[in-house]
Amino acid sequence: MSSNWITQLLLILCLQMAVIAIARNDPTNYVEETIEAKDTHEKKPVLKKTRNNFDVSAYYRLTNAFKGSRLALDVDEQTNNYDLKLNPISDRESQHWHFVPLGNGVYSLRTRSFGDEYSLDIINDGKNTIPHLAKTGQYTGQFWHLVRRSDGTYNMWNDFTTQDKLLGVIPSSGVAKMLPKAASEAKQRWRFVKIE
Repeated sequence: MSSNWITQLLLILCLQMAVIAIARNDPTNYVEETIEAKDTHEKKPVLKKTRNNFDVSAYYRLTNAFKGSRLALDVDEQTNNYDLKLNPISDRESQHWHFVPLGNGVYSLRTRSFGDEYSLDIINDGKNTIPHLAKTGQYTGQFWHLVRRSDGTYNMWNDFTTQDKLLGVIPSSGVAKMLPKAASEAKQRWRFVKIE
């Protein structure tokens, strides 16, 4: 009798996990477009994969709705932790962000200057509010969710701090910080500007 109860409990748990996995993977939010190859002489079509209405093979500048389009999220290479802040838009490759799909609508964010070796993460110091670049790994602070808003901006949160905290900026300094969720606040909304 007890083994039947355990078997049924395991079956229910497996079904719940399957339903959650299916719900998180939203295939209607994924589009494949065929584009012509520009860097070759061939006429062979190349697939450009997009998700959340952006091209995951491209690089983007991240601008903040509160601070405006003249400042972009940048890596402060002068700090030991590669902290983040808004700086005037420039050709610095530390302002060129790439969204690496990890599956189920989760992304790793990396810069052109640091490549795949470093990803956007959160310092685990008990407060867990400081975003920075850290060695890429299987860390929940590197698993980012992008929530598109009706105005075309995005809220960004990660699995470590959960959706209770969103990536934002301190208005006075432009320093990036995980802030308590207030999704409609401009300092927690981001624009992704494709770099051509």
